[in-house]
Amino acid sequence: MRPDPTSDAPTSVDRAVALTLVLVSASATGTVVFRRFAATSRAGLLTIGFVALALVLFRAQWRRALGMRTVLVLTMALSVLAVVGRPWDSADVWSYAAYGRMTAEYDASPYLHTPSDFPNDVVERRVRPRWQDTESVYGPLWNGISAAVVSVTDTDARATRVAFQSLAALSVFLAVLLIARRTRDPAAAALIGLNPLVIYSVINGGHNDALVGLALLAAVLLATRERFALAGIAIAVAASVKIVALLGLAALAVWIWRKRGLRPAAVTTAITGGALSLGYALSGGLDEIAPLREARFHISHNSIWLLADSEGRTNLFGLGRFYRFSSDYLNSAARFSTVMVLVLAAILVWGRLRDRTPALVVGSALVAYLLAGTYVLPWYTAWVIPVLVLEWRSGLTKLVLAQSALYLVAYQYKQGWPGTLPFRLLFVGNAVVVFFELAIIVWLVVMSVRQSHPRRVGVGRPEPSMPVPARSNAPTRC
Repeated sequence: MRPDPTSDAPTSVDRAVALTLVLVSASATGTVVFRRFAATSRAGLLTIGFVALALVLFRAQWRRALGMRTVLVLTMALSVLAVVGRPWDSADVWSYAAYGRMTAEYDASPYLHTPSDFPNDVVERRVRPRWQDTESVYGPLWNGISAAVVSVTDTDARATRVAFQSLAALSVFLAVLLIARRTRDPAAAALIGLNPLVIYSVINGGHNDALVGLALLAAVLLATRERFALAGIAIAVAASVKIVALLGLAALAVWIWRKRGLRPAAVTTAITGGALSLGYALSGGLDEIAPLREARFHISHNSIWLLADSEGRTNLFGLGRFYRFSSDYLNSAARFSTVMVLVLAAILVWGRLRDRTPALVVGSALVAYLLAGTYVLPWYTAWVIPVLVLEWRSGLTKLVLAQSALYLVAYQYKQGWPGTLPFRLLFVGNAVVVFFELAIIVWLVVMSVRQSHPRRVGVGRPEPSMPVPARSNAPTRC
């Protein structure tokens, strides 16, 4: 009996359920973006958004009922809400503005000066106290973009905020369009365009990580089409915003070398290095290295390195805000983290070199930083989500999406009151995230080793043949 060719087609019920779940996810995300809530309420709304989106995307019948037009329309609507609302979890837009104003207004290098050096400037005073004495850790391209923004918005707080949020929204929407065009898959587009983390944390926060993710996505797509020179320029753009994108360059160069030879790999690397070196030379040269060195000594609540020392464990399990770390602990954590990131990246990339496209190769290198770095924040995942969703059915992509969702929910402890029960409950999520990251690292290493050593059938020992069932002349019932 032949199967019905329309048996897998979504029914009207499937379409109704899919649309309802997507609208529930979008409504929860839009609500938490547009209004201020208590920490537990915000965490609950974000959880609803993640769960509803996961249900519709990971159940085949409902996923097939989702249309690309629906995804694009909802992405635009949520992006507008995210731009209109003020940021809740981060004040990085004011750091961007402060560094840009140093260049545009005072002709001062943001790599040699801090916001506290300009106490009479209203823009500099908007930077949070923790970052008042910190030089810029961003690349020359982003500092130039920031200078251009504040040259237009001047000291107007709302205009400045909306400008940076709009840049993030534009970067995300362009990434969604590229993914939609490449995959023709609404699920892939929805995993970035309707992702509560992207809407709430990346766009609403106005983070430049969205531009990094867009540039890396462009580099992967260009390399897939063997436009290696343009891919090198795209990675240079990403690294000129955040230098961590060079991990993606190293992974891509190795993949190109294995697939196409040494010459195209060298061309990609040389173009990226040349463009990046020129940008840094024109904006400060070696002055830009010192702030990056200092940035290594920050540590976040989801860092696996908290387990490596009694000071870190006290902070992780103390159910409260961070105590001060000793310089010896921070130095050791920074040193071992750097080594761990590079080793883990090498293992994960090596296991992916047989891949037909470089999407998971580049993604794996940056995932190594997200898992083993000392200082990682929820919106950093925007570096890799656009690249990973090109292969969204892979185990790597699903694990990263799950980890980022869990981390964002746990991160809402920062909006709570220390000592209260809701604060402590959310704070426990950080420990869960740390152990989940360790489990992911172990799983990824094991899978990479298996992929790099595929099972081979022995030549001298043939496999036993399977018995062939006897045929019957009786008619077959259907």
